[in-house]
Amino acid sequence: MVISREKVIPQIDIKIDGERVEQVANFTYLGHRITEEGRSDQEVKRRIGMAKNTFSRMSKQWQNKFCNQMAPYQMLLVVVVVVVVVVVVVVVVVVVVVVVVAVTVVAFVV
Repeated sequence: MVISREKVIPQIDIKIDGERVEQVANFTYLGHRITEEGRSDQEVKRRIGMAKNTFSRMSKQWQNKFCNQMAPYQMLLVVVVVVVVVVVVVVVVVVVVVVVVAVTVVAFVV
């Protein structure tokens, strides 16, 4: 895949052991959607959809008798903790991707 902001994406010709590598328009790498335009619109929409799906699945739990007895600030605390954990996981994944790409580039150059 070639990441470019040009309207016409150039074709590449990479061969491994004599076989041509397929050029794709997008793919998922470590949970992140990478597109040839270099934009993140699709990724943001996909992540919002995942969050909506998760919260809709939690609706039964919010209506649970135990949750109704919790104080609103306790429920907010639970949501904040979950969001913080998700953000930390995303940051760790981004750091891992950057390290993997850097190691790959260094290995390729050497």
